Amino acid sequence: TLKNTNIFITKTNSDPMGLIFNAMIDKFTTNRKNFFVFKSLGYENYISLVHHSDGVIGNSSSGIVEVPSLKKGSVNIGDRQGGRLMPPSVIQCGYNKNDITEAINILFSPKFLKKISKTVNPYYKSKSSKRILDIIESTNFKSRTNKKFFDL
Repeated sequence: TLKNTNIFITKTNSDPMGLIFNAMIDKFTTNRKNFFVFKSLGYENYISLVHHSDGVIGNSSSGIVEVPSLKKGSVNIGDRQGGRLMPPSVIQCGYNKNDITEAINILFSPKFLKKISKTVNPYYKSKSSKRILDIIESTNFKSRTNKKFFDL
């Protein structure tokens, strides 16, 4: 399905089994000229790459929390993000090849692309930084009691 598509992969973070997955990524992408693997892109490079991409595939929270603000779709594989509010730009699928292939086909479908063009990110709140700063500034930290520690 994606033979003529450039694929950018960011490796796992410190999740359990991360080293094993990273080794699998390295083995799979060896000699595949359309695959580009990064240990980490950093936030700005990652967001820029997503902005210029057709979508995100994986099981990272970024596909649910940040990517919808860019009006891009995400295929969320598995249940790692279970319990989170899923924006309409997220396509949930299982781990098997057929489920993932079907989800990728939806990701590229005209009907889905039209739907995500109107996506509102439920995680976005206007002026969040200012609201956080206001709360910090209005909190009397001196009135907070220190936690007591006891020697055993």
